[in-house]
Amino acid sequence: MTVVRPPLLVAGALALTTLCLVMGGAFLLASGPLPPDRAEWGFTGFQAVAAAVFAFVGALIAVHHPRNPIGWLLLIGGGLLDAMQFVTHYYAVHATVTGSAETTAVDLAFWFEEWIWIPIVGSVGIFTLLLFPTGRLAGPRWRLPARVALVGIVVATTGWGLLPVWADDPSATPAAQIMQAVFVIGAALFAASLIGAVTSMILRFRAAVGVERQQLKWVALAGALVVAVAGLYVGVIAVTGDVQAGSAASALAFLGVPLAIGIAILRHRLFDIDLLINRTIVYATLSVVLAAAYVGVVLVLQQLLRPITEGGGTLAVAGSTLAVAAIFQPVRHRVQSGVDRRFYRSRYDAQRTLEVFAAHVRDEVDLDSLTDALRAASHSTVRPTTASIWLRERIP
Repeated sequence: MTVVRPPLLVAGALALTTLCLVMGGAFLLASGPLPPDRAEWGFTGFQAVAAAVFAFVGALIAVHHPRNPIGWLLLIGGGLLDAMQFVTHYYAVHATVTGSAETTAVDLAFWFEEWIWIPIVGSVGIFTLLLFPTGRLAGPRWRLPARVALVGIVVATTGWGLLPVWADDPSATPAAQIMQAVFVIGAALFAASLIGAVTSMILRFRAAVGVERQQLKWVALAGALVVAVAGLYVGVIAVTGDVQAGSAASALAFLGVPLAIGIAILRHRLFDIDLLINRTIVYATLSVVLAAAYVGVVLVLQQLLRPITEGGGTLAVAGSTLAVAAIFQPVRHRVQSGVDRRFYRSRYDAQRTLEVFAAHVRDEVDLDSLTDALRAASHSTVRPTTASIWLRERIP
């Protein structure tokens, strides 16, 4: 007889509830028209995708590591609460457009989604960082930041949820002003806790070794990707003024964080992270260099070909494409060498040692000299405790 463990039952029930809420919100999204002036960060239905990803990863961690609170934080904070916000948002939008619900219910739904984001971000963005990857704080001194974070989440949620009107409204009441002050205090504690959580991750990484260091690298890579894409997103907004342009890429990059947390804690292909980081840095740098070269060559060729052909646009694009294709491999090797030299110095030195040894072997015929070179190369690259060389006698 198979015995079902309580964590499996609880995680399954929470994940099933999240799935039902996501399906309900998706039905409301698909069943009615949306306001023409409506703008949503990411893409339509992003909250549903985020809730499903968080719930799936959180449920896996909760089942395999029930004592680690990170799984439950992802499952409840990132999955269940996000799904609740998703379904209430589209219920309110659908009811507003179609007029199929009472005003009180619609106002209640809009009010709920106005403040629920605070505990979502707090549970996933602060406590997950404070507890990752072991599920415990980095030390006793981090108990105070954890308590400050909890107080900040509660105070900010209370102030924002009970704020009846904006304080700068002419009809603002003293209660509204008090609630705004409460929210400001809670937001300050919230921001300080978030900075503390990031600091905790950095200090953990500096002190970590072995498996824990590899786990932290996964989340650091996902966080760096989010920061990079968010920076490009802000740049696009500054140039074009279009808030929606590039928001889908930012949303997809954000989904890499729970996936990285799941991979790190479940330890699936954990030790491939160094190669992944290396290739990410190389190809990101290569993409920037080649894109800049492509644009520059296009502009130069357009100016050179303008007197010969009408505009010169087609020939400029074709010539730029051929030029970029020709320099791809040399630039890639140069960038790879630079990244290895800067970030993976020991690996770079070992590779250079092997290259020097290979060149020496091609030109050396003395057996004693080859033996000494082989010993020196092995000590420089793998640093063995002892080394012995066995040579088979020639059989006549």
